[in-house]
Amino acid sequence: MNRKLTLSVLGAACLALTVGAKSRSAVEALEIARTFYEGQSLLRAVAEQDFRLVYTGGGSDLRSAAEPYYYIYNVGEDGGFVMVSGDDRVASVIGYALSGSFDPADMPDNMKGWFEEYERQIDYARTLPERVFPEASTKAAASDSLPNRVEPLITTQWDQGEPYNLLCPEINGQRALTGCGATAMAQILNYYQWPEKATGKGYYIIPELGTDTIWVDLSQYTFNWANMADIYDENSTPEQREAVAELMAAAGVSVGMRYGSQASSSLTDPILNGFIRHMGFDEKSVAYVKRSFFDSNSWYTLLKEELAAGRPIYHVGRSITGGHAFICDGYIDSPDDSFFHINWGWGGNGDNYFKLDLLNEYDTSGHLAGYSWDQSAIIGLQKPTEQSEPFEKVGMKGFKPEKESIAQGDTLRFTYYYQYIGSLSTKSIEHGYALLKDGKDTVRHETMTSEALPMDYWEYVDQEIHDLHLDPGTYELRLFYRMEDEEEWKAMTPTKDAIRFDFTLTATDDRIYWNADARSLSGTPVEMIRQENNPIFTWLIKTTLYNESDTEETQAILSAHITSDAMNLDTVPNVGGVYLSPSETLTIWYPFTIPLEPGEYTIELLANDEIKAYTYAIEGTRSTFTVDDLTATEAIEANTTTVNQSGDRLIIRTDEVVQAIRLYDRSGRLVRTGDEAALSISGLPAGIYVVSVETPSGCITRKVKIQ
Repeated sequence: MNRKLTLSVLGAACLALTVGAKSRSAVEALEIARTFYEGQSLLRAVAEQDFRLVYTGGGSDLRSAAEPYYYIYNVGEDGGFVMVSGDDRVASVIGYALSGSFDPADMPDNMKGWFEEYERQIDYARTLPERVFPEASTKAAASDSLPNRVEPLITTQWDQGEPYNLLCPEINGQRALTGCGATAMAQILNYYQWPEKATGKGYYIIPELGTDTIWVDLSQYTFNWANMADIYDENSTPEQREAVAELMAAAGVSVGMRYGSQASSSLTDPILNGFIRHMGFDEKSVAYVKRSFFDSNSWYTLLKEELAAGRPIYHVGRSITGGHAFICDGYIDSPDDSFFHINWGWGGNGDNYFKLDLLNEYDTSGHLAGYSWDQSAIIGLQKPTEQSEPFEKVGMKGFKPEKESIAQGDTLRFTYYYQYIGSLSTKSIEHGYALLKDGKDTVRHETMTSEALPMDYWEYVDQEIHDLHLDPGTYELRLFYRMEDEEEWKAMTPTKDAIRFDFTLTATDDRIYWNADARSLSGTPVEMIRQENNPIFTWLIKTTLYNESDTEETQAILSAHITSDAMNLDTVPNVGGVYLSPSETLTIWYPFTIPLEPGEYTIELLANDEIKAYTYAIEGTRSTFTVDDLTATEAIEANTTTVNQSGDRLIIRTDEVVQAIRLYDRSGRLVRTGDEAALSISGLPAGIYVVSVETPSGCITRKVKIQ
């Protein structure tokens, strides 16, 4: 069975209810599966008789056997499978694979959980009146000038542990992990087989040892490209192991890696610097870009253009478990959406096609835990060429007038932030404003020149327009910029955040009024769902959000404001990111972990941007919930179960009968399973893991450090 299901997924319940929504028959589903597969496969068209219905999603609460949730068709003996939704409220194809087969008798727990989640969401959609949801999303409409697919560019399946970290610093007798940034960078360097050797001086830091910055001459590293293997295993030669270890060490030093015994990390700016200054990539084309500066269509097109040109993308995202750097190296356009191929840098584990709005590995209950917010990328990664073009863009956020209105002749004050993204170089940017009447006639303008502005730095502007007199009418404020040595003025684009400001003023005979800001998001009362047997997440948040704007996409980082007077609690943990098309309604399910004592609590979702230039409560999401006594799982946590490492095995000692063992990494990925008191960990990188031991009394979870 091919367990790496390509998730075109509903994920966070991205249900698109259409007018006249209806169920699909098996005959209709078969035609959809055949057409879709032929569109994705590079092989010849597959005959209809090669498609075999192997699974129909019924669900325990299905109202009618004639209305299945989904159909799964295997293609031939080992040609993959297609999962078609049983209701046209959602995208027609919700999962597929182009190799392997689907065996309903051998589904892993995480896939079963995803199917159950899917069924719950369809049941919910069927209870809603039609027209609640917009027509199927056009977020990722294919461009006529781009191919429908780009096969994965990266062939390597590298990780962060041995042998990749054999030349990384030792911390208390243990080699540090390479870091996700170094692993992503090294795979891109290997793709180009470039450079022959690194240049300049780099550095690294070991914070937990309290060491000073350690500088390293990068010219000592020479790269043996001929001995780089795509996959490292017990058959890898010493020369191959040494070659990749040297490349990883150089990558880490080139980006100022902060090495740690449990995890190693680096910032994006040093990564950009490492590619250009130390690895000789094209200084003109390499650029740092942020998703919040683009709507989804523009962001997808930007990435597709890179991939169609044969350039892999260094991509970054954040989740509730932390940030992660990985590679986006291919894509497929389906009839309803686009899926991007992700190389996670986990030794091939989880590499597959994903929706960028989710970018999730599903946890053990099938809920979202994805790198869905604060997404950014490094594009233009190539060897130097004279034909390269730079990428530069300026965006603004946090626009705020001092007053809602002023008297004619007074001073109009407002503030905002702006930022430059693009190449590494520091830029001097001329910027200013213009007041236009009827959208065309400029009645007032002013410009100023900033000091040299570093890339990815938010500059704060406090603007004053003195002695402002405007004839009665409506005016528009526009913010402009132009780069040094350029003549063209360009609009300073507001980032796609969940708060908008209508940049118009209305003048009367005696006063000038700002139009009020518009908070884009509203929602339904939050449901807090306890996760009793989940070793990673303790709660699941469910709500339905609505984008109030009928013209603009909305992006936001969501946090949960949880309070309790009785418990003296007031906390605001981040829970996820969200992307909503104009007027889109989206039901979201976000897992997170927070320890709560029994009692009464209030929760309300907040919308934020990346720098908290704004934060506001999402109207309609406020609700109360009760934490009862400890669950059965929590109650048995106090027993004497222990987990210890012995060589390449974990030894579990407990008074309970062990029925099953599952081992998860820090992101919630299932990495090992077993049913005995000893579990093999051979080949796993060092780090912190979570062990879930299933017993007749419930699930016991323990954290364990694998050396």
